[in-house]
Amino acid sequence: MSDKPKYWDSWKGQILRAIIFDAADHWKDVREKSGLSQNQMLKAVKELRNSETIAYEEIEGIKRFRIIDHELKRQYQSNPVEQVTKPEKEQTSEHIDWIKQWISTAGVNVSLDNHHFFLEGPNLTDITRRLMDRAKASIVVVNPFVDGATLGTALRSAAKRKVEVSLITRRPKRDPERWEFHKTLIAEGVDMYYSGRKGGAGGVHSKLVIVDNEVAIVSSMNFTRNSENDTWETGIVSIDKRVVDSVATSFSNYTGENETVSANEIHDNK
Repeated sequence: MSDKPKYWDSWKGQILRAIIFDAADHWKDVREKSGLSQNQMLKAVKELRNSETIAYEEIEGIKRFRIIDHELKRQYQSNPVEQVTKPEKEQTSEHIDWIKQWISTAGVNVSLDNHHFFLEGPNLTDITRRLMDRAKASIVVVNPFVDGATLGTALRSAAKRKVEVSLITRRPKRDPERWEFHKTLIAEGVDMYYSGRKGGAGGVHSKLVIVDNEVAIVSSMNFTRNSENDTWETGIVSIDKRVVDSVATSFSNYTGENETVSANEIHDNK
């Protein structure tokens, strides 16, 4: 029987070792030191908070991690120190190379020289869909309105091929078709978070996309048929790692205040 402390060889253990041995307390630092993906962090942190092992709270105006299970912390500190799991590999330039090719093929007058560029209309929809179709590890989406149009279907397809997909959205109010589509997202393994009140009012209004922690898209575009076909939408595509990390941190902070949606809840609200 192993004499290692509880969680040691799990994602939760990687987070605890990062906090204890690397003195990491910010979300970005813990994720970097633990080597976990965004979705792995979200799941492990939720379990550690639910078990009252850690707290993630505002300290001196900044959200920080702290261990509240002091006995478990002592066990980690007294355990023979092993090397903490290395951070995940640096992102490859594969998406960046593809974006350069897309710019040339689409004939848009933009450049990656400053690591960001502006798009509008069909070009914005096209690059968003194609990037999600290319995703290999993870997709994070914040969008108030998601239905079975092109972009919503791309999310479902990504989940089908085992890409980690996380979504913050609003409840569809009295829209049976959208409720049914959300149910299919859950069935394919999308981690969905509902924002706002159960009647559908209020909640998230941001439109954010992160693909493989390498590309971020901040736009006005909803994941709906109307937004794709009839509304003038604009956005910024960024490959700047600081921007991508900032968007990811914003997502993680918000999900900490919301519960994952289950298929049962969707069924009950139809």
